Amino acid sequence: MANPEIYTMEPLLVNGDPNPLHPEELQRRSTICRTIAKKLDNTYQAEGTYSKVKTIRPMYLYVLRMFDYMDTRYIYNCFLRSCYSKTTEFISILRHDMEFLAHDDPDEAKEHRYMKIFLKNMVSFRIKCIQSTLAQYSKLPGHFPLVLRSHIVSYITYLPINS
Repeated sequence: MANPEIYTMEPLLVNGDPNPLHPEELQRRSTICRTIAKKLDNTYQAEGTYSKVKTIRPMYLYVLRMFDYMDTRYIYNCFLRSCYSKTTEFISILRHDMEFLAHDDPDEAKEHRYMKIFLKNMVSFRIKCIQSTLAQYSKLPGHFPLVLRSHIVSYITYLPINS
């Protein structure tokens, strides 16, 4: 016997775009939110730059993996915008703290390598955000004034745009 729920489900694509009410889309959305929350649980307990890096890096790696999906969904816009602003703060802190680590101590050399890898992850996240912003700019018609284009794109981009 056929399952009646199959016929009442929302279609996965509506006019070529993902349907936000489709059960698969809702499941994926809740999975992403749960995973990010789980990865950020221990962040507030961490003290020191290295321990914070160890707790924050898995979340950024997950966001990098899911960036193409999250970039197309407006619901993640505020989250990605705050991640971008935090990378700006965290990169300066990392660079400052990495200067004072002794390379002759094996533990500090290990911390320095890990922070350097995390710094590369942060930079690649920033590059993806910049590429996304440029892609949003290129979607707009060319006859709009630059101020209007900046205003329109400022709603959907992760970079701070000053008009």
